[in-house]
Amino acid sequence: MAGITNETGTGFHASKDMTVTEGQTQIHISFTVNKDKPLTKEEAAECGLTLSQDGRTASGTVPCATAAYTFSKLPGNLEELMTIPLDTMFSPMAAGIAAVASYRPGAYTMQTLDQCPQLSMFEYLNGPGFAIANVARQNMFITMRTTLEGYGGPAQGSPFMYFDGAAPANGYTPNEPYTFTLVHGPYQVPASPNYATGGMYPVRQMILISFAGDDSQRYCDVYQSQRDQKWYIFNDSWQHLVAGAKPAQIIY
Repeated sequence: MAGITNETGTGFHASKDMTVTEGQTQIHISFTVNKDKPLTKEEAAECGLTLSQDGRTASGTVPCATAAYTFSKLPGNLEELMTIPLDTMFSPMAAGIAAVASYRPGAYTMQTLDQCPQLSMFEYLNGPGFAIANVARQNMFITMRTTLEGYGGPAQGSPFMYFDGAAPANGYTPNEPYTFTLVHGPYQVPASPNYATGGMYPVRQMILISFAGDDSQRYCDVYQSQRDQKWYIFNDSWQHLVAGAKPAQIIY
């Protein structure tokens, strides 16, 4: 893959520079019941949900798993990012956030975008057999420049926007060590036919994060590959990680 250069390395290795703490939180959910697959009150109760009187909606507070990631340093290139084990549903989004944080404003231009390591990082996180097309790579690079360094205007976020302590009011300055917490969303997308290939789309889990610069929780859909049993980000949803956020306030 393009983008692996020794100059961008930081000496990161997940075994010594990253820790993960598992936990649980409670999330209130409310949704419209699929009319083709109605719920009974008993089925809803088993899931900790209350069914409306007409059976059209269900709601309740459900337990959701969490994973807090702490980094003493961050990966600087694909080789270092690949030391993060993709062994849980949280790991591909965590690696994606680390990839965003490794972005160096001003380091690359449209003429040198193939040297930008984040492009190869996200291609890797898409899973085996999923290459990012050249046009998509160019668009991705433009989005990163616009969002993370303010190319053509003010930055709409920061490479460090997902970390604890980082906020628009302090110029997105994170606490150290670098920490963020991911939540397994209460919904999942079932497997479905892929009519373009004749195969099946995998079951997808939704992983969420809240941060000071968001307007709503940000997410990635993730799946476990049948090829190697590792977890990956589904269908380019890593793009959510470089979507615009609240601009950093200028610190005088």
